[in-house]
Amino acid sequence: MTVKELLKECDFSYFLKDYKELLIKCDEVLKIDDKNPIALNYKAIAYYYLGMYDFALNLLNKTQKLYPENYYTLNNKALVFIALKEYEKALECCNRGLEIEDFDWLETNKIKALLYLDRVDEAKKFYNSLECHESTFVELLFECNKFSEVIDYYLKNPSVLIPMDMANALEEAELKLLADYYNGKLKENPTDIEVIDRLKTLMVKYDLDI
Repeated sequence: MTVKELLKECDFSYFLKDYKELLIKCDEVLKIDDKNPIALNYKAIAYYYLGMYDFALNLLNKTQKLYPENYYTLNNKALVFIALKEYEKALECCNRGLEIEDFDWLETNKIKALLYLDRVDEAKKFYNSLECHESTFVELLFECNKFSEVIDYYLKNPSVLIPMDMANALEEAELKLLADYYNGKLKENPTDIEVIDRLKTLMVKYDLDI
């Protein structure tokens, strides 16, 4: 098979999230073209999704030396650094990549790095400066485990109830804040059946006296 054909198979394995197969296909490409930037980045991201962060970072460092202006490589390094909780390094990768290209994945990872660094206001300002968003800011807060900020967001937006999937996760992390939030919603509307049901569920599940 040609490199072009093998890279199409890499695309397909990535789409299927079959990262072990993706590694195999990348190695087939690299046997023919050992400096192919697409295969190198695909192989690194396969390592990343398999939890092999050291292998991913080592490969990305080598790839970056070959292709210092490749913003995909910088984005992938940011992903690995976030997984390793090295958020300053992740932010550096994002800033460097965004100097090269306004790439939406780099923008999202920059916001995440800032949130993990507790630079929430800076993250919000950068988010608001962007023209397009794949996720809402509150979804990014939630993904980065900023649970008290998530509840605060919904307190400031009383017309919207916290989605159930978020509420379920918040039970463990911020139970009291969540219960207080529901109590506040009931003060606004004492007949809100959904809020009453959610609060009753918390009371029974956690033996709360609210």
